[in-house]
Amino acid sequence: MSLLLLVGLVLVLLTTATWLLAHLPHGRWSLPVALVIAVVKAGLVGAIFMELARRRGGSKVMTAVAIVLMGTLLLFAVLETTQRFPPAIPPGPFGALEEPGVTGEQSRAPDWRTP
Repeated sequence: MSLLLLVGLVLVLLTTATWLLAHLPHGRWSLPVALVIAVVKAGLVGAIFMELARRRGGSKVMTAVAIVLMGTLLLFAVLETTQRFPPAIPPGPFGALEEPGVTGEQSRAPDWRTP
């Protein structure tokens, strides 16, 4: 069997694994599992179909630089989402709390459940 067909079969299997794993509850492991599968698929496509494994010099350096920059972007995106503060929930019709600095009837949201 040719190498291209074998890699194509592996890519189909990895895509199927991605689709099947998307329906399972992983919790915090969903993102790392999906990224590992995506990196393996991208590596196979780059090394075999784009023939980066056979080339020398500049194309390998540019590929390495692109991978480092993409990893940095992904790292900052993940860090930003994990370090966010919880959003403030404005008062609304669902049992709003009193706002600081507002007193009396102004501090309560209208109760839509009572006629």
